[in-house]
Amino acid sequence: MQSRYAGVARGKQEFLARLVALDSDFEYRRFVPVEIIDGGDKVAAQVEIHLTRRTTGDEFVLRTADFWTVRDGKIIELVEYYDTALAASVI
Repeated sequence: MQSRYAGVARGKQEFLARLVALDSDFEYRRFVPVEIIDGGDKVAAQVEIHLTRRTTGDEFVLRTADFWTVRDGKIIELVEYYDTALAASVI
């Protein structure tokens, strides 16, 4: 099963729409940066996201690996990996 939130968001409006949809389903309680690696125009981050499913009250921690590309001081790409089985089990 694939998360309905997965996929490509092209531009700020599509990305914002994805974030608004996530916020309507989940309460984001905490973001915990575990490790950040700065490679200049490439940045990698391991993050724990502490969430609560709004409809059930179930709490869980989703660990992500995020890879950012920066050009001219602006983020131009984000690729995120996470436990899709865990995400599918709470949707």
